Amino acid sequence: MDKGFPNTSIKDIAQLAGVAKGTIYDYFASKDDLFIETIKYRKQLFSDLVAGKVFNQGNFSDTIDKFMDLIVSGEARQQMQWMDMVLMATPALKSESKKQLQDLLGNFRQAGVEIWKDILSIGLEEGKISIDLDFAAACAFCLTAAYNGYISDLTDIQYGKEKERLTKFILNGIGYKDSK
Repeated sequence: MDKGFPNTSIKDIAQLAGVAKGTIYDYFASKDDLFIETIKYRKQLFSDLVAGKVFNQGNFSDTIDKFMDLIVSGEARQQMQWMDMVLMATPALKSESKKQLQDLLGNFRQAGVEIWKDILSIGLEEGKISIDLDFAAACAFCLTAAYNGYISDLTDIQYGKEKERLTKFILNGIGYKDSK
């Protein structure tokens, strides 16, 4: 894939996968179809990663801590590499595939909002967040802040500082009440 999406052929993909070109077409109608299915798969991997690493961690502080670990960790970056593929490939997609991709990314954003809704609900139940919180705005804020944390290029030394900074930024933005 060093050639980029527009210059990579099904033959290149088959060769990389170690299968015949016809085998690719047994599963995918076109290169665009393969691309869209790859994005769906990567999205599911990320959703599974969040579900397994973040939820059922205990209280609001633990849940936020685990999610922020995930966001600024290399593990999340590996799962989110598909975003780079999307940005590079989008101009080369046919219009129908662009529409599918747009819908898929909208669904991914909505899934992110739902994750934040679940996390913030824990904080609300524990009295850590004001009942007057505008959940829609808070979820959009958290999603944007977390994404910005993801795109930060961190060294291992910076990891702890970035996680602390980003967590504090989000907690302040949602009106977190520390009961200490």
